[in-house]
Amino acid sequence: MRKFFVRHKLSVDDITHLSDSDSEIVIAEKVLKIEDPIEVETYEKRYLAQIIDIKKNSVEVMILEELGDRESEYIPSITIVQSLSNDSKFNF
Repeated sequence: MRKFFVRHKLSVDDITHLSDSDSEIVIAEKVLKIEDPIEVETYEKRYLAQIIDIKKNSVEVMILEELGDRESEYIPSITIVQSLSNDSKFNF
């Protein structure tokens, strides 16, 4: 099952469009057809969706059910380093 990312929040029975780049890929490859199931992922959750329309420039999908929270495999570690300047360096 193909997975696509949508930047905004969704809920069951919502109808949304895939991003322009994702739509271009689906239209160009001609592998997915209307009524094919796909997985849609947002920042918070994963959903099972179905393609309901393929137009010239966009792909429209309907959210069928929620698959659960998004699982992030990579949690970055960030270290912040700050230097303290010496007053003598700023005397002119």
